[in-house]
Amino acid sequence: MKLIIILLVIACLIQTSFLPINLVLILLICRSLARQDKLNYFLAFFSGILLGILTPTNIGFYSLTFLLAVFISEILHQTPISSNIFTVIPVTFILTLVIGGLEMLFLGQSLNLVTAILGSLIALPIYIGVKFWEERFIVTPHMKLKL
Repeated sequence: MKLIIILLVIACLIQTSFLPINLVLILLICRSLARQDKLNYFLAFFSGILLGILTPTNIGFYSLTFLLAVFISEILHQTPISSNIFTVIPVTFILTLVIGGLEMLFLGQSLNLVTAILGSLIALPIYIGVKFWEERFIVTPHMKLKL
């Protein structure tokens, strides 16, 4: 859990500094597709607050949109389609376009398809890394260690 929080803070700083791709959204979507947990909602809320503080936008806008994205991706996680590893690409593309449309509608920012495509292509290696980390290094209550 500490690693994902550190990654979200670094992604917030990189996203507000020089990279136009919504890295925080991609990390949250990949985490919610890899592991269904209530912690995803807390991560979405607090990373949205942090991103709202670092950007000159309304503080609650990114929190609400990230919560919406995590909710939709967790609903998609319950479907049988999500068993394929390549589902993360279209899910990330569609959610990035939805969030971009909300930014265009409420914040007056322009919608860029190139960043949505790049973000969806970056999502696959991030998803593989998050899934590997969650399966290998995070102990769940149903696991029993043998001595």
